[in-house]
Amino acid sequence: AGEDCGEGRSKPCPDPYLRALALLGASAERSVAGVAAGMPVVAIASESRESKVVPAGASMIARDYRDAKLWAALDADAVA
Repeated sequence: AGEDCGEGRSKPCPDPYLRALALLGASAERSVAGVAAGMPVVAIASESRESKVVPAGASMIARDYRDAKLWAALDADAVA
């Protein structure tokens, strides 16, 4: 989350991910991203960031965690 980035830094800083890697004893170089792993990836992004996350392979873009489109997709997956 943004508060995990430290003072004077804001999202999308990598600190929370780097901390998780350290806790797991994993390295960033050997970690596989969701897209590379063939997993569906949801990007939480504003319209201004869409042009960056679509080419990166996001399966879906939601405006925030309350986005009805996101919850509908999660509900559809649970039923399938």
